[in-house]
Order: sequence, then C-alpha cells, then structure tokens
Amino acid sequence: MSNFTHMGFNVGGSRDTDFVVHAKKYTKTEAVEVLKEEYDFNFDDGLYRKPTEDDFTEDYVRWYVRVPEWCGYDGDSSKGCYSFCDKSEKGSFPVWRCELSKLIM
Repeated sequence: MSNFTHMGFNVGGSRDTDFVVHAKKYTKTEAVEVLKEEYDFNFDDGLYRKPTEDDFTEDYVRWYVRVPEWCGYDGDSSKGCYSFCDKSEKGSFPVWRCELSKLIM
C-alpha cells in the first residue's frame, strides 16, 4: 500500500481546488475530520462551511513517475506527482474527493 494518506490538489489555480484522502486508509467520516484539521484556518475565517460526508465522492489517484504534460504541474516534473486517473490505470487507488469550491460560503 502506498505512503499516500491525504493531499490538497491544485487544478489550475493559486489555491487548492480539491482535497483527497486515501479511501483504503480512512473512512468517509474520518476524511471529513482530516479535511477540517488541514483547512482549519478556512473554517475559522468563515471562508468554508463545515464539510459533511455528502461533500465527498469516490475518485482515483495514482503516482506518475514522470509528470504528464496534460497534468499542468508547474513544479519539478522530474520528481513526479500524484494526479487523478482512471480506475483501471496501473497503480491507481481509491480516494475520497472533496471539491473545495462546494464549501465556500
């Protein structure tokens, strides 16, 4: 099993757009708690409403050794990255995904 536990994903913006939690390591209920811990400043400032299990959907992620061009990753592409993928892709694993824009008040 991968070392991945959870991560904020930035899909084309200056701040995280999605938050994902490894679905084989955490329940949906636990994913809500992890999100609240990681983004506590957004809840304290009133930027986000409190998340619920309904805010999470199942998706799939994998580690790309070389960053795919379509990924839009602007870091060091030789170090690889995690990105969303199809369930059938080699190395994919399920995650609980919360689109953070749904939490903005």
